[in-house]
Amino acid sequence: MQILPNLLLEWRPAIGEDKPAFPLVERVLTFDLDTGEVILINIFDEKAFPILRSYRDIEQSYKDSHVAILEKDPFANLMVREEELTDVQRKHRDAAWEAMAPLLEKEDADYLLFASTRGPLIAAHIRNSARSNANGSISKLSTRTVYKLQRRWWQRGRRKNAFLPEFRKCGAPGKPRRALTTDIDEDHPKVGRRSALAISSGKAQTGCGIRMTEETYRKFELGANRFYKNREERTLRRAFELTVEKYFAVTYKIVDGEPKPVLPDSDKLPTFDQFTYWYDNVRNPEKDQRKRIGDIEFELKSRQMLGDPRRMGFAPGSLCQIDATILNLYLVSALDRTHIVGRAVTYNAIDVFSSAVHGFALLMEGPSWVGAMLALDNVVRDKVQFCGEYGIEITEDEWPCKGMPNAILADRGEFEGYNANSLVNAFGTIVHNTGVRRADWKAYVERSFGIADERVIRYTPGYVPPRGRNRGDPDYALQAVLTPMRLESCTSVTSSTTTSINV
Repeated sequence: MQILPNLLLEWRPAIGEDKPAFPLVERVLTFDLDTGEVILINIFDEKAFPILRSYRDIEQSYKDSHVAILEKDPFANLMVREEELTDVQRKHRDAAWEAMAPLLEKEDADYLLFASTRGPLIAAHIRNSARSNANGSISKLSTRTVYKLQRRWWQRGRRKNAFLPEFRKCGAPGKPRRALTTDIDEDHPKVGRRSALAISSGKAQTGCGIRMTEETYRKFELGANRFYKNREERTLRRAFELTVEKYFAVTYKIVDGEPKPVLPDSDKLPTFDQFTYWYDNVRNPEKDQRKRIGDIEFELKSRQMLGDPRRMGFAPGSLCQIDATILNLYLVSALDRTHIVGRAVTYNAIDVFSSAVHGFALLMEGPSWVGAMLALDNVVRDKVQFCGEYGIEITEDEWPCKGMPNAILADRGEFEGYNANSLVNAFGTIVHNTGVRRADWKAYVERSFGIADERVIRYTPGYVPPRGRNRGDPDYALQAVLTPMRLESCTSVTSSTTTSINV
């Protein structure tokens, strides 16, 4: 094992010992091959001092795998180009280097590495820096600062960039700062960065709003729970306005027989930015959303997507989602186009694995077991033959969907009850049903209705818009032109498994 300056040695705990919070990594400061002594320092201990170890002990621990050579230096990020440093970083580094340079010269003779000579040298350096400070050359140093900079010099590889400032450790991230009084004066300034509004309004010294105390945050919490975290559709700003009127009023006055809150001056009230800053730090998005829209609505529209529903189908035809909806389209009679026959009901069956339309059915009656069976009848039919009946020529590879699926996923409607047992007993098809009001569990078939609306139905005369009809708008029912079936098949509706829409 070869010992070199700045070599990093990672000591590993023995079997049965508890693993420390930080690994024990020591940096080689100097060594003497004649005496077999090595001086090292723990690079992660904020109160570490150089220690003396025997080279033979280190070599034996290395052979026993109790110590390993650390290849990557944790402080390698200090080796940066000068142009990558900011002016503030260079200023802090150069000031620390100028203050410590006279002391670091003593390190060449190893005076600083031994406790017996280190203390007097540091004390003399502090006295010299105090005399120099009288001339205004450098600032006064304290014993704590000198030891901190000296330790940083050893732990970071004895380079000038070891004195770069650690701005990431400044402040108190994650720790709330609370004032004792809401008053703002020279003795009690407002904490935090000044906003652009405070600077533009000439309040850069005091800031807008009040100093935040525990009592203020308590009022914010009461207001948010009462006016925002409920089923009433209020914005956060409106909830803040109601909170101020309810919990920051100084008195009340009677106006038209009703009490109205009297608020203090704006300088004595919190701002909306202070309210949102507090709320963003304490809010629980999922919990708050559940309170606002309810558990059922949250599970349907706002829950996390933790998986891919396509994995429910392992192959084409393994699982089919089926559902019915009323078309947003008015139809007219094929016998007399002046008569509006209403809106049709469509059944869609979607293959989960491929997202293909496995089959469908269109009927003029509400969702029922008969309608669902008509859709399943179309699922098992040959699509080339089916399209040929309506004058549409396709090939097998254009719609290769026919045959009974292994399983059906429905929504606790037609496929829940005794009728569904015949599918299981006669065909061996497994029937699944989703939970109550959980349309997202069969999203493929639900989305197929939306796609039909967006791409076809909305451009068809007789379309029913989601927003409804406003006063003065033409009646969309009177614009209908499509019929539910062919004229020549009007007398044989009962023998047809599916119907078509034709002009």
